[in-house]
Amino acid sequence: MKTVKSFSIFLCFILITFIFAGCNHSSKNKTSNSGINDHSVVEIDVNYESSSDCLPFDSLFDDVFFVKLETTEKSLIGRISQVLFVDNKITVVDEEIAKNISVFDMSGHFLNNIGNIGGGPEEYSRIKCVALYPDSSMIVVNDNATHLKYYNIDGAFVKGGKLPYENDIIEFLSNKTIVTDRAIGNQIDNNKDYLPRFILSDTSGKVYYSAFETVNNKKFHQVTFFPVRKYGDQVFYNPSFSDTIYQVDINGLTPKYVFKMKGVKPLVIDKNITDQIMDDYHKKYPFFNGEWFDLENSVYVTFMHQIIPWERFTLYSKKQQKSFCSTGELYNPLFYFWHTPKARYKDNYLVSSVSAAELLSRKEDMYNLKQNLPKGKEDILDDLFQDLTEDDNPVLFFYRVNI
Repeated sequence: MKTVKSFSIFLCFILITFIFAGCNHSSKNKTSNSGINDHSVVEIDVNYESSSDCLPFDSLFDDVFFVKLETTEKSLIGRISQVLFVDNKITVVDEEIAKNISVFDMSGHFLNNIGNIGGGPEEYSRIKCVALYPDSSMIVVNDNATHLKYYNIDGAFVKGGKLPYENDIIEFLSNKTIVTDRAIGNQIDNNKDYLPRFILSDTSGKVYYSAFETVNNKKFHQVTFFPVRKYGDQVFYNPSFSDTIYQVDINGLTPKYVFKMKGVKPLVIDKNITDQIMDDYHKKYPFFNGEWFDLENSVYVTFMHQIIPWERFTLYSKKQQKSFCSTGELYNPLFYFWHTPKARYKDNYLVSSVSAAELLSRKEDMYNLKQNLPKGKEDILDDLFQDLTEDDNPVLFFYRVNI
């Protein structure tokens, strides 16, 4: 008998957060020293009015495994903000609570920390985000919006750097080229009338080009999740309140994916937009919140909808050139805690994290679905809950997409 999962945690998350990105929104953006390159774009159709292409979780993923992150005094994790993979090692970033960066092996054994918080020249005072150096030799910490701190994977400090402008997110296009985004925009060449969010520069801050002027004002403060993302050696940019994903290169931005949502009225983002207008819009329509992953065989995209008590997502099959969505139904208890993924692993795995306390609160529910576990994995729940306590670190779940 199939079981319908209630994603109540996502409803709570939607109600308390103010960080949104609107799907099918349009905005007028200026660009500097860069045009948007013409290119054949992949259109991803999203149709939640039809159930013909909506499938249970178990038919969208064909493998799942977990890694329990060892809990020690040096590796305490409150909330995972980023996950990176280097040389069969897992780098976990907690920028909000523990304010640390911990490295584990693929069995979850704690290895070391990357630097530490403090006021010294080899320490970071505030983790804005973390990026992987192009050759994977270093972890780069965006420290307090302007400073870059470089560490090797063993945690040793290598060097420091500084950008002349603030940024919320960084990614490396090459060893000497960096892509950044700042929600409230940055001033270029002392031009107070132009505040672009997107900047491509060298690591010293010399700007090659910029784009997408911020729309934030006194009555509007909403932004998107992680607009700069890197998959493999490709860097992508999603402007706030846009349904288009651009690929970044040294010569400009090229449209790569565009989301076409049926039955959703477009909302124009201009100087008249307010937080209230956006909130009212989100209560009525599903919207793209900036969470997406480019996999080898598919594209994963999250769509939030405040009237639905669970997280909607669409998977676009590159081979079939077709979109599929989830019905919210599940059989396998390991899908019981589907969360917005934190990372891509290898070619086609999505990685989510679940707190130990949350897992333990649903232990009985998961065991009630034990008969639906795949053959050969009957004991996996016993492995998951063995010695698990509420004070333990979060558990990472790895899901392989099979479309």
